[in-house]
Amino acid sequence: MKTVGALFCILFVGNLAAGQCRLLLIPREAIMKAGAGISFDLFVINERTKPETIQVLESWSAICSLRDLANRTAGRSLVFGGFIDHPAPEHMLMPHSVERRRITMKIDPKPGDLAEVHVTAGPKPKLQSNTVILYCPKGH
Repeated sequence: MKTVGALFCILFVGNLAAGQCRLLLIPREAIMKAGAGISFDLFVINERTKPETIQVLESWSAICSLRDLANRTAGRSLVFGGFIDHPAPEHMLMPHSVERRRITMKIDPKPGDLAEVHVTAGPKPKLQSNTVILYCPKGH
């Protein structure tokens, strides 16, 4: 967990000059287990010098592409999401600040599967996260 925190700090401090809101997806674990849900931390980072109006953590969707590294089975794609049935209230994200939400997906990999996951969040602004790679080793 300390590694994830250090990585987050490096990414956050290293990109302060970029001047835009970003969406960062960090898995709680890089190893998947068959039949278990996977938790992620989803961060919105305001790297600007002024507040930004956001609503991105109320509504999100994720695309997960699974493939068998041994090529025994065809790849498959899954879609997950957190949706609401009303317009999300807008709020201000202060300059150089971060907002976090924990999300969970039931990816259900098979042993030997590799998963690529990325998230799109919010109707306004629409943000795309980084892609994370997860692995389900044989015997899990």
